[in-house]
Amino acid sequence: MRCLLGLFLWAGVLAAAGTTVRFDISAPDGGPFPSDAFTAADSTQKTGLRINLPVPDCGAQPSSCAEVNLLNQLDGFSLTARVRARFSAPIDTGTLAGGMSLVALDNLTQEEPGIHKTGDTVKINRVEYDPATNTVYAKPDSTLDQHRRYALVITDAVKDKAGDAVGADPAFQVCAQGNGGAYCTELAAAVATASAKAAPAKVVGAAAFTTMSATVWLEKARALLAGVPPAVTMLPQAAFQIANLDSLVFQQQTANPTQLTTFTIPLPASLLQGLGSIYIGSYTSPNFLNAAQTIDPAATGADLNLPAATNQVYFNALVPDAAKPAAGYPVVIFGHGFGDSRFGGPTAVAPTLAGAGFAVIAINAVGHGFGPESTVTFVDKAGKSTTLPAGGRSIDLNGDGVIGSEEGCNVNTPVAVGTRDCMRQTAVDLL
Repeated sequence: MRCLLGLFLWAGVLAAAGTTVRFDISAPDGGPFPSDAFTAADSTQKTGLRINLPVPDCGAQPSSCAEVNLLNQLDGFSLTARVRARFSAPIDTGTLAGGMSLVALDNLTQEEPGIHKTGDTVKINRVEYDPATNTVYAKPDSTLDQHRRYALVITDAVKDKAGDAVGADPAFQVCAQGNGGAYCTELAAAVATASAKAAPAKVVGAAAFTTMSATVWLEKARALLAGVPPAVTMLPQAAFQIANLDSLVFQQQTANPTQLTTFTIPLPASLLQGLGSIYIGSYTSPNFLNAAQTIDPAATGADLNLPAATNQVYFNALVPDAAKPAAGYPVVIFGHGFGDSRFGGPTAVAPTLAGAGFAVIAINAVGHGFGPESTVTFVDKAGKSTTLPAGGRSIDLNGDGVIGSEEGCNVNTPVAVGTRDCMRQTAVDLL
């Protein structure tokens, strides 16, 4: 007890001289962040922990409550986490680049080496300073490894407005000695590694944190697909010679109840030069999305189950007019842009790729191509027309009766999932 009291007094003398790096692990905004102080042990997760941020009043802040509850299901922090440090007084922001960084610690799995090794330093970038709270926000200069521990480190190379080195908060001095529980033990080991890299500068503030397992869900989904037959179907009368085509007529479902908007694209020979044929078909793909267009969360250490539901995914295959090689055409899978469809960018780029001998195949990403009642009509130069399903995957997600070209991909309510699950399901479809 006498030793611990002495440590507090000694640390207090060091900190009293000037500006300090705030350190308080009772609240996320109390000190350097992200921090494993705000995680809980969880044996169902690949990292052995999950985020455990305090949840705000769900009655007063329902959206923030939902978002924090979503974050609290993750097994670590972002690979491009926004890092934060607070100071007791204004600082010289010009000294941050030399005095604030991240240091790679141990990798929690043996499955992949990652980009970094223990002791590697990652600089900060995109630095913002809030003078009202003396808080620094920044991003790592490069993407961090998944399921690895890192230390966010602040050294006395950071200076205050008077040009003096910033010092350590007394609470940091205590915790960095391993006193104060499991997190302080973790932090002490992290500071030992970081101090060796920082010398001759001294570490005066730090946080230890674990990054999430970012790719594990898709790895498990891919493994499941090995036993799933795609059941490819070529649509009747769905092979067209490019040279014989005059135009494409789209009937885009833009509303519920069904409302179709007509859109015609002429097909001059110069536009599709080098292409021989286009084939339209479909296949089945497991559908992991729920009714809200999100994927139900699952612990990263748990098995992933194959869903009973499937998607009927339509594709365009664009083949060069050059003779087919003995082993077949090499194929480029072309992903269209946000708001586009398999008939847009992929078709525009296909002639260039065909000139290099490549066939092109494309699908509509989740939430793209307008509604499922959309059709496409191929009109040849003799006036003959063939109408086929366009395979639209957009839905009226917000219930306003309108179906946008990308609606059902970007999910902002009830929580800000964004395009994460749209992209994951589309990746499954492509796999």
